[in-house]
Amino acid sequence: MHGLHPIEDYETGQVVVRKFDADAEIADAWIRLRSGNALPEDHVLLEHELTELSCLREHPGATYQEAHRVANENYNRQSRVPLNKREDFEGEW
Repeated sequence: MHGLHPIEDYETGQVVVRKFDADAEIADAWIRLRSGNALPEDHVLLEHELTELSCLREHPGATYQEAHRVANENYNRQSRVPLNKREDFEGEW
């Protein structure tokens, strides 16, 4: 089940096992981090994601949403997502 995670389906509320959805804001943050142009919000994202990962490892069977709620207690990235900061991954890094 590598790469598959228990996730609450947004429509049914049932737990399904699948891959995470793509997230453009996360992709943009990685581009900025890799290019050395990170925003403070990008570091919050890293802490948030690390906290989610730790929660999922410490609590096998926990859903993504449960880990996300735990991560938001200290690293709420939704409240700090930079708006309209689309990055150009085609250009120089």
